[in-house]
Amino acid sequence: MYVKSGFLIKAQEVFDRLNVRNEVLWNSLIVGYGAHGHGEVGFQCFKRMQLEGFFPNSVTFIGALKTCSNMAVPSKGHEVHAMLEIQGLVQKDLLVGSTLIDTYSKCGLLPQARQVFDMLPEKNVVAWTALLGGYAADRNGMEVFHFFEQMESSGISPSTVTYVYLLKACSSLGSTDKGRAVHIEVERKGLLKVDPNVGNALVDMYAKCNVLAIAHEVFDNLSRRTVVSWTALITGYAEHGHNELALQLYDEMQCEGITPNVVTLICVLQACKSIRAAQKGKEIHTEIKKQGLEADNVVGNSLIDMYAKCGMLDLAKQVFDNLQERTVVSWTVLISGYAEYGQNEVALKLYRQMQLEEISPDCITYNWILKACTSLRDVENGEEVHTEIERHGLLERDHSIGNALVEMYSNCGLLITARQIFDKLPVKNQVGLAALISCYTEQGLGEEALKCFEKVQSEGVSLNVTLYTLILRACSSIGALDKGNEFHAEIQRQGLLEKDLLVGNTLIDMYAKCGALTKAHQVFDKLERRDVVSWTALIMGYTQHGEKENVLCLFNKMLEENVKPDPVIFLVVLSACSRMGLYKQSETFMEAMQTEYGVIPTLKHHTCAVDLLGRAGQLDKAIEIMGNSPDLVVWRVILSACRNWGNLELGKQAFEDVNCMSEELSLCTSLSHMHPSSHKQS
Repeated sequence: MYVKSGFLIKAQEVFDRLNVRNEVLWNSLIVGYGAHGHGEVGFQCFKRMQLEGFFPNSVTFIGALKTCSNMAVPSKGHEVHAMLEIQGLVQKDLLVGSTLIDTYSKCGLLPQARQVFDMLPEKNVVAWTALLGGYAADRNGMEVFHFFEQMESSGISPSTVTYVYLLKACSSLGSTDKGRAVHIEVERKGLLKVDPNVGNALVDMYAKCNVLAIAHEVFDNLSRRTVVSWTALITGYAEHGHNELALQLYDEMQCEGITPNVVTLICVLQACKSIRAAQKGKEIHTEIKKQGLEADNVVGNSLIDMYAKCGMLDLAKQVFDNLQERTVVSWTVLISGYAEYGQNEVALKLYRQMQLEEISPDCITYNWILKACTSLRDVENGEEVHTEIERHGLLERDHSIGNALVEMYSNCGLLITARQIFDKLPVKNQVGLAALISCYTEQGLGEEALKCFEKVQSEGVSLNVTLYTLILRACSSIGALDKGNEFHAEIQRQGLLEKDLLVGNTLIDMYAKCGALTKAHQVFDKLERRDVVSWTALIMGYTQHGEKENVLCLFNKMLEENVKPDPVIFLVVLSACSRMGLYKQSETFMEAMQTEYGVIPTLKHHTCAVDLLGRAGQLDKAIEIMGNSPDLVVWRVILSACRNWGNLELGKQAFEDVNCMSEELSLCTSLSHMHPSSHKQS
């Protein structure tokens, strides 16, 4: 009675007080522990029973094998198997043989499961289904259907459990065709009304195959919806990016009085994380506390991850501190949160604390720590982490770590070290190459960027959009027009201009910076869609190469096409106006920028305006625009204008305004240069 009700402590107490025990009582206890997830205790009972002189029978062995399945400890299964072989029970008792197949399958030992299956003199639906279950759990859908066909050829009719495994196989294969065929069969046999597990498996299969409408339809038609049914549907929506709908279903489930299980809670926490739904995450946290699951390692880690990704780092740390056991996953999700939100020093501190607690970092941990070092340009800590990685031989095992090291050293300016690591990587990929090319270009080493690119390209690394944009920028930086033309031809061959606007914009920028304005305009005209960046790249090219007349024409055309200007393009246009001395147009643009387009002028915009006003002799207006600006560069512009126009009075006023900000000699020099006496001395 106690065993069947799950009151195992009470059952054990009663059992221990018995003066006389028999095989039936031992079997009841062993089976009970196995059935309620306490495999280790059940197996200890199995051993203790024999020590007390009781000989196990078929029922005992079946119970013992189920405890092994529960623990997923292959060595225990081997031990029981050896005892069964001595007694010849595998061949004599079909249920024992089938249970042994199931045990090996659940322990992931499919060759052994198959070996036992082949030894059975007779195979019934239980034996076949146990084998199918193993392959289904291993996500080997093709083998499931292969053996299912053999089973049907042998004249064995499938059970409801068989159909559940077939549907799992369809999920792993992503085969809706096979899934629909199984669906028709279970409908024909009326199995949806017989076993709720079949309906749940159907919902799960359609959801995993991203046929969510049918999954929902099957779900709605279920005669009884359990937490498993709800979780299958919720997981399907969440896994395919419909996180809001997943959370909506979770609310509906609770309204129907269904209590979420651990799998449900982890799934909805993932959904909250994906859409940064922190408030909903807090509500789910309350449910977790109510169920007493906060200290559960897997649930706790999911909570930390959710809070960390939502930027609620204090709450993430709070959950972390309350965990009974902190694993490498717990530490890593917390570290990732701090690193992602720019608190890199805290991330490094946690990493050191993790090591003090003798928790070994994994590849994901190292990746996040290297990102923190990259952001901080902390080469000292980066080198220490590098040493650890080398010591564990992780560079050979995980390519992402090699890429992270290349990026870290590149960003810290140690390009030689970065290149050495990159060259040693067993497999070179786009990420590491992108980091190198980007840093070569940023440090003015465009030629090295091109050489590195060509060398790696010859080794068979495929190119993506990011790499094309980076290599085009390298061409821009050194005026490598011929190389740019070659890459343009390759981009056209791959049809990337039609697929990705970023590539097109970068091409325009490259041609413009290389002075090939006709070519830049041709690329611009071929773009199917043009954004403000496209216009800016072309307009900037004309500005830089002195063709300022085209600048205003293009800018007006952009406005006619209803492309909203941004601060960058206004800066380019104002700069062009300044160079051309177009005072009135500049004034119009400055006003329109704020009133029509809601762009707030920055210091750079004001500097352009001041420069133009200064050149036009509008010194009073220039000083009025600047107000109390503390920027010394702009005041130099004003002082220079005062000198050019010989306005000593305004020059003195400007000097007095800025004198409290800086004692720089250059300012004094500027003032002295505008004084008449200085001209006489020269």
